[in-house]
Amino acid sequence: MFTRSTGATVALVTALAAIAHARNPQPNPQPTPQSAPAPAPAPAAAPVPCNQADPPCGPDSLPQPGAVPAMPTGGTVHNGNSQGGSNNLAWQIWSNGGSGSLTTFSTAAFIATWNNSGDYLGRLGWEFGNSGKTFASYGDITADLAFKKNGTAGQYSYVGIYGWTTNPCIEWYIVDDSYSMMPFNTGNPVSGTVDLDGGTYNLVKRNTSGTGGNRCGNVSNWDQFYSIRHTGRQCGTISVTEHFKTWDAKGWKLGNLLEVKILVEAASGQGSVEFAVADVKKTM
Repeated sequence: MFTRSTGATVALVTALAAIAHARNPQPNPQPTPQSAPAPAPAPAAAPVPCNQADPPCGPDSLPQPGAVPAMPTGGTVHNGNSQGGSNNLAWQIWSNGGSGSLTTFSTAAFIATWNNSGDYLGRLGWEFGNSGKTFASYGDITADLAFKKNGTAGQYSYVGIYGWTTNPCIEWYIVDDSYSMMPFNTGNPVSGTVDLDGGTYNLVKRNTSGTGGNRCGNVSNWDQFYSIRHTGRQCGTISVTEHFKTWDAKGWKLGNLLEVKILVEAASGQGSVEFAVADVKKTM
């Protein structure tokens, strides 16, 4: 019987394995692919505090959730034709019939409420007394506002900035929103436009005898100046002094400012406007 030594057998097996590997090479092992790490989420934009130059408004000119403070709680409710407060928290209610109220707080916020009040005006801002000074004497005047409308307001309504001057007697409006479609028609021709604060405003001047009373004393009629925004907004900054300069360049002369206040005016209906921000500022 022919036998092969153990060492020769091992050598033969090794040789045969080398030949098989040469004919059928095995692929080189590849490293297991690693998943790329997910990008870190972008940090959320911090809400803009309401005491900065511009109030926190979204792209639709509405108050930005989480940035505008909630309406204050509590407050003081004022009824009837009355006024009070001081500095930029001076307030006033006036109507020629029906019931209306104004709720004020310790901060620059308020709620105007009316119930078929005839011509209702509720406002909050700076009061300069019965003499006042020219608008240039108060430096740069601006107003930050963010609000929500409720209910109805009848055939006309204004939400914006309002005031009076004497010598000459002028009642003036900068209207940023209304319960009606913007820009509304005052019944008088538009005398031009101006682009301010991201929007276009119609400029209107008209003479009126009002709906009952004025701040100029013994006068029966007076001029009204209007800037009426084409697209209404419920949040933004109004560059009040720039409107005054625009009117002045057209030859529409204001007298001494008696007040600069954020206003709600409603002809009738039942409704309210809640101002979480209603801050009128001046630099002098």
